[in-house]
Amino acid sequence: MELLASQIFDSFKSFFAVPDIGLGLVLIALASALIFGAIWIAAFYPNIVKDFWAWIILVAGFIFTAILTAFLQIPLQYGSTTICDMFLSHENMVTYMLVVSIPALIIAAIIQVGARLLPVVIYWLTNKRTLEPKTALMFGAFAGAGIGIVQAFQLHCSLLYVMSQIQPLGIFVIFLESFLTVGFNICAIAIASYGMAKGKWWQYSLVVAALYFIFNYITQLMNLQILGPLFVEIIIVIIALLTAAAAFWLRWRKPAQQVETA
Repeated sequence: MELLASQIFDSFKSFFAVPDIGLGLVLIALASALIFGAIWIAAFYPNIVKDFWAWIILVAGFIFTAILTAFLQIPLQYGSTTICDMFLSHENMVTYMLVVSIPALIIAAIIQVGARLLPVVIYWLTNKRTLEPKTALMFGAFAGAGIGIVQAFQLHCSLLYVMSQIQPLGIFVIFLESFLTVGFNICAIAIASYGMAKGKWWQYSLVVAALYFIFNYITQLMNLQILGPLFVEIIIVIIALLTAAAAFWLRWRKPAQQVETA
């Protein structure tokens, strides 16, 4: 239990960790992460920017993700791994990791979507369970932006610290992946929020959770050297772009009545 408790608190603290790389580099990392988030949010042209709820949801999306990841996801993953250990051999560690990571990453995907979506659900409940779908889409974009920006900030801090040791192409690829990952968080949760407002929350959330699972699992395959980094990067780009395309289509498509009138 001491190991589990350590994992829980280490996970929670990691969300608020600021690398000791100097104030200048920290500010550059923060500015670049905020710019990435602002670009994706601006693409939705949200009419809720002046709504204080949008900014509360942005912060809450990050806070709920930190809390639920540490205090719910980690214990559930610990339990699933313990159960798998009862039935699986450790002789072939690659096979073991491939199998054990499946339930663990399914849990992670569900928690990631649920935690980010939770502040939008709370707003929906306080609003007498009524929310216009496109407004929900934009609130979802804000909910996904909080954790996306923080993750980008932490990645940029690490990158800036070792930038002199990385080739320019490598730096570009890392920043591109960071930009797309921020966009994926924003657009994926926007889609899930849209589905909630349409009364199809579990269908949309299931699709989004599947995308998070794929995102996480291909990273695991790369860590196990089953897939090459280039192939994984290509898959990540495709998933992020398709998710963004779906979110922007929902944002900018005309209602059926307007299309018929036109």
